Amino acid sequence: MEDFESTYIGKLWNILLSDDKRSFNEYFSEEFGITLDDCITDKQICFLCKSMMRLNDEQLREVDSIREYQWEDGSWIEEEKETEYVCDIELLISGNSMLAKSKEEYIDKIKYEFGADHNLAIDNKEIKNIKEII
Repeated sequence: MEDFESTYIGKLWNILLSDDKRSFNEYFSEEFGITLDDCITDKQICFLCKSMMRLNDEQLREVDSIREYQWEDGSWIEEEKETEYVCDIELLISGNSMLAKSKEEYIDKIKYEFGADHNLAIDNKEIKNIKEII
């Protein structure tokens, strides 16, 4: 028989509730009025934790990192481990025609429009190739 600390739920408890000392059943019952059934799956308890426990980024990464196995047709299978990646994305938007009394006013209007319409903060140095249309 596998000891509790080496099970998925044991690892999850160690990350999220070891300082609290309550079981998942006690935690969800006392905090949210939810009683967990004995046959709750790893996937279900993981979903509850991620959606209801207000986890910070570090805790979310830890929870995701221990999810090495999943239940499939009565047998445990090892999942492929994923690597986290990050990147920069450069975006070029051409056109952006609008009337203005000066180049400075045009820049202010562009920055305001993209902030309001697309929730994008644009720096002056990102606005290039301004041409006056005659």
